[in-house]
Amino acid sequence: MFDPVPTVWDKSRGRRVPTDHHWGPTDDKGLQKMLDQLEQSNWAETTRYSYNSWVNDYCNFTELRQEAPLPIRERTLCQFLVYLATYYAGSSLKQMSAALSSWCSFNGVPNPFQKESNSKVYRLKRALQRVARMGQRKKKCIIDETFIVEMCKAFLDDFEDVDIADLDPEGRGTAIVWLRAVGIILMGWEAGLRSNEVSMLTVCCWETQADGDKAVHVKLAKNNRLMKSSVNTVVGDKSPFRESFSLAAFMQEYCKPFFRQLGLWHSRWCTHVESPQSLCNRCPYLFPSFGKAITKRGSKAISGSTVSDAVKKWARRIGRKHQDYSAVSFRRGSVSVARADGTISRDMARQHLRHASEKSQDFYVERSRDARRAVGLAHRRAVERAAKKAVGRHVRFSV
Repeated sequence: MFDPVPTVWDKSRGRRVPTDHHWGPTDDKGLQKMLDQLEQSNWAETTRYSYNSWVNDYCNFTELRQEAPLPIRERTLCQFLVYLATYYAGSSLKQMSAALSSWCSFNGVPNPFQKESNSKVYRLKRALQRVARMGQRKKKCIIDETFIVEMCKAFLDDFEDVDIADLDPEGRGTAIVWLRAVGIILMGWEAGLRSNEVSMLTVCCWETQADGDKAVHVKLAKNNRLMKSSVNTVVGDKSPFRESFSLAAFMQEYCKPFFRQLGLWHSRWCTHVESPQSLCNRCPYLFPSFGKAITKRGSKAISGSTVSDAVKKWARRIGRKHQDYSAVSFRRGSVSVARADGTISRDMARQHLRHASEKSQDFYVERSRDARRAVGLAHRRAVERAAKKAVGRHVRFSV
């Protein structure tokens, strides 16, 4: 089975393994334990947790039928697919297929999902792609430039008379939460981050470059490989936030003074230089969770749901349907606005979002309003040209 508990390799990702887990050539038991944990680390902790639930469902299915779960029999698997298809959407069945496929690979048994195209499992998967129930959730709306402008204007109107020195770090009052929400949205939109990537940013991830731009170091990205660079650039802006509505100006005018007031800045024991691809466990978080803990134990990371709540909070504030927005809205909006500009290639957009697949961004990119109206406008122009040519002509209808 998959073990959802973080392994030693997960905890020390990108860094040296602790010395108490170093074993000699003859320590067979210790080396085997490290080997088993390393094999588990082939999947992320959240993936192992999700896969375990599907594997447990399949094991319960076989137990009721008094059959052995491994190796997987084709007839049993096909009936399990049909059983789930009556309750779950097609996307859930894909997750189940990936879970059982990885489970077979993990246990070294034949994988029924990798058989030839003439197998019954393959035909059932093709059939489910045509007839399986679709999920009820629709795509979330993107955060575009109009959302950013409306949010920043509303923020400036509300915070015009607020002094940073008067903000309460223990969370009494809502001013500090609204300020953090603006930073979260601007960071996710300009850097194209996922919700968990925003929540895990530390102050050492925000770095000023020689040319004045800001580098955002994304740690523990979903599709990131440790030997790959995961740095996004935020253009530096010397204009005040009231004029530019930029992330760089917001961090300089609002976040930096507040962090300096609380003493939440770079730690002298920062591990970013030594291990730039691993999460620094010394520096405080860039968007921390506020409360008494922030003054006693440094800072705590916010959850992914807090990031989504920040987006919904501002969507409601500027008069939009908050149900249509979530944390993925700023990620989709980031690449959609950039692609609509016409100067960003598919490869540049893929690198910016750190997608492993070339096709992933097709789900994220939303066509601009002009692009959606282009076909209709072409039809309108064609009719107008034909109408001008037909002026003065007599049209006869025959039955």
